[in-house]
Amino acid sequence: MSKGKTKITYVSIIPSGNILEALKEIQKEYGDVIDLALYGVHDIEKELVSLGAFKEDLASSHFVFVDGRGGDRLGQIMSEILSQTDNAVLGGAMSFGTYYGSPEDSMLIRLGKLRSKGMGRMKGFSHSRIGGWVLRTVVHFIDKDIDVSSIIDKFDMTSIKDPQKFVNALVRVEPWMRFIPGLGVLRDIKNMVFILMCFGLGSRENMKSFLLLAASRYGNLKLRERLKAPLIPREDMIYHPDAPKLFETLEDYRSWRGPEKDVTVGMISYGMQFFEWARPTLDLFIKELEPEANVICINAASMSWWRTMEKFFFEGEKPTIDLFLWVGAYHRMTGGPMWAGPEELFRVLKRLNVPVLAPFGMAITPLDFWKKSNVIAPLDEFCAVAAPEFDGAIEPLPACTVVNQIDSDTNARWIKTVPIEDRCLKSCRRALRWIKLRQKENKDKKVAVVIYGMDESNLGGGAGFLDV
Repeated sequence: MSKGKTKITYVSIIPSGNILEALKEIQKEYGDVIDLALYGVHDIEKELVSLGAFKEDLASSHFVFVDGRGGDRLGQIMSEILSQTDNAVLGGAMSFGTYYGSPEDSMLIRLGKLRSKGMGRMKGFSHSRIGGWVLRTVVHFIDKDIDVSSIIDKFDMTSIKDPQKFVNALVRVEPWMRFIPGLGVLRDIKNMVFILMCFGLGSRENMKSFLLLAASRYGNLKLRERLKAPLIPREDMIYHPDAPKLFETLEDYRSWRGPEKDVTVGMISYGMQFFEWARPTLDLFIKELEPEANVICINAASMSWWRTMEKFFFEGEKPTIDLFLWVGAYHRMTGGPMWAGPEELFRVLKRLNVPVLAPFGMAITPLDFWKKSNVIAPLDEFCAVAAPEFDGAIEPLPACTVVNQIDSDTNARWIKTVPIEDRCLKSCRRALRWIKLRQKENKDKKVAVVIYGMDESNLGGGAGFLDV
């Protein structure tokens, strides 16, 4: 390990712009105190970097953080290297099976006195009498109607009707964390919660706290001042790339935006850590659509999108939008990766009664790989193409993906999201055409019937294989 400096290896499926900017700010204030190695999950899975160098970074770091969603090869390397070291580790590598099977199977926690048994051996906790009791107590504190047994046994989260309650619980619990004694394993539990909150909430400020805590608690940094509590966004806000601020209400946004057009497109984007991922593509869609439509784009702090829709897409009982466009679609509209129950979402979508288009983002499929092979990674295909269709979305065109960059100031590799421009423009054109089709009288619409009949088994017609 490097003397004096703290070495941190950070792996994630989301862009690393915020943590890179946080590192630059730390360098200005504290000097060159952190050696940060940044990797995307796609770097490891597609072997876009030297795996030997990556293994060396894992072994030589004071602190390793891994958000390894979709990382089959990553999990193997973590198990191989980190089982031979004693550095601080928080995270895991969830392959396609464990991500939507039982993610705790592949978690690794090694923070001071807080330690899991190792990769692939965490499942026993939730199935133990004590572990099950702890989980049921915590979850029922948030929402007593949640079926904890289904979550533990089958990773079935459909009993979660309002996922925003989990975020609200974090808001309530965080101020009390400071009163927990900073001794022994309790100190490491506090550190783990703080780090995970900073990561999940995103932003440059939170990632700065993430790095400072990791470096001061598990590295060589001597930090005298107390770290600020994570900044938690409280409200959904309306976003526009040209606006000087985010808007809390439609009235404020319309007052700034100016004259209204005849049609309106509604958008919702994941906020917090995912907003950096979606923002470049949102900007392109807004710019392209605005000559012909009003655009209401919500930066969502809420996980319960049905509440967001009710707040911004209705005036009284009347819908204010003609089409809903989910730019950078990934997971589901029922609560992101939580895959909560769909009843409330379907109730609101039925009230809106508008087309729902989902041009999707790719988190594991890098741009060059996609261009050369025209292949989408399995996790992206499932989470970005199939999952939104469960909620009734259509038109799955690839809208954005990830690329690697070299920062000119630090010479660090980092990951950013870029829109796939020609596909984005096509999605915009199709969105506007869907609105025009919706405005036509039924007597003016033309319908084509296509029967799939490639072989004798399909000569009778049917809807099978229409997406081939």
